Amino acid sequence: MSTVDFTPEKNNGPQRLTRGQRRLERLFKMAGKYALTSKKGYSHYRDALDFMQDDAGMMEALFRTLDCSWTDGLAEIQRACNYYIMYGGCSREEKERVGWAMGKWMVMAAKIGSFGRLISEKLYYYEQIGSELEEIMRIRAKNAMV
Repeated sequence: MSTVDFTPEKNNGPQRLTRGQRRLERLFKMAGKYALTSKKGYSHYRDALDFMQDDAGMMEALFRTLDCSWTDGLAEIQRACNYYIMYGGCSREEKERVGWAMGKWMVMAAKIGSFGRLISEKLYYYEQIGSELEEIMRIRAKNAMV
């Protein structure tokens, strides 16, 4: 059975970053510095870690969006387009454009679906980076107040 030490010194005093967190902090700062130099208009970030946290959040949101099912509702959309082509009273050119757009959409959905495993792995990766950055920033903010 393990015990937990609830002494005030250990829970309320300054908290140190672990060795792994210090390494990650250096890595994130380095990556953030290189990314920031390529983006001259992004000077509103406090530091490289702040930029990396925002960047990881945006990438997580992108991969979360890509991780959804791209084929849900596709059959209904295809039926609606086919109905429009058959009964819409439109010209041949319009029918061709609708058919071409529908085919393009289906190919895109199939291509995105074929990267499902990679998308899921990248989503997990950016969730972990975001979590690590959040922990580092929390510890830094807590130590700044002490």
